[in-house]
Amino acid sequence: MDQHNGYENGETDHTKNFFSSLISKNRSGEIYKSTFDYISKVAKELRESQSFYTFDFADVLWKVQRWKEKFPHIRPFYAVKTNSDPVLLRLLVLLEFSFDCATEGEIRYVLNAGGDPKNIIFAHVIKPPGALQYASSVGVDFMTFDSKEELLKIHKYYPEARLLLRLTPEDVKCSFDLSDKFGCDAEDAMDVLSFAKDLSLNVIGISFHVGGLCKNPNSYAATIKTCGNIFQLGKKLGFDFKILDIGGGFTGCKGSDALFDEIVQVIKSALKENFTEPDIEIIAEPGTFFAGSAVSLTTAICGKKKRNVQCKTVNGN
Repeated sequence: MDQHNGYENGETDHTKNFFSSLISKNRSGEIYKSTFDYISKVAKELRESQSFYTFDFADVLWKVQRWKEKFPHIRPFYAVKTNSDPVLLRLLVLLEFSFDCATEGEIRYVLNAGGDPKNIIFAHVIKPPGALQYASSVGVDFMTFDSKEELLKIHKYYPEARLLLRLTPEDVKCSFDLSDKFGCDAEDAMDVLSFAKDLSLNVIGISFHVGGLCKNPNSYAATIKTCGNIFQLGKKLGFDFKILDIGGGFTGCKGSDALFDEIVQVIKSALKENFTEPDIEIIAEPGTFFAGSAVSLTTAICGKKKRNVQCKTVNGN
């Protein structure tokens, strides 16, 4: 048995057989016209006040196919923080996915699902010393940083790690802005990379994240252009950058196909313009894109009442 998980190395289970057996243990082969029909049936079987989630794995598989069609050359690292359901993680392991983990706990989830440590990026720019030591003990050597302080910590606890400098994104417009917390400003990149060079650390590329549920496709284009410039700075310092991580922010909500298609075209155009070297690997960290529309929460309404109160509005909303 692999020391990191409960699945045998070289396992030959096929995804279809795995899920067929899983479903057969809980249902008698019934077919439902829609997720709503299934939810209605389950709700009637449970006690009146019980809430439950429904996970539509067909939706996940459709998203996987859509990603492969739109981004055939961009390797996805599923962002475990989005949804760490063990069955979902097992499905993605069987589909040979890589994983974006932000904590030691998330790394453990992926390894317990049978994931390969070499297919994990420890994508948090501030990591506890104990988490770095754990990552080293299980062979997760791929990670991000954005400051000299983090470089000192990595140098002390995991100097063999392969590193990506996380940049602050450009022209951010999203539902969850991360730029105030994470990322190195472009004007500080030379200083931080020089410090990494002085410590003899192995920086192999650049990463960024435009924020959760990006609403401005041009944020990708502007930041990719900046990354191209930083790649050139890296060469001057003697680094051999081979990886560009374009992060997440890809919407996966129902009805968002047009926005996703626009983002795809903007990214492809920006990559073609700024990264012409054939040996540069492009990776991404989508999470909501794969799991955001697959889960439905059903909950009971315990009571209601009428109130003669006018609803308050702010700026007409």
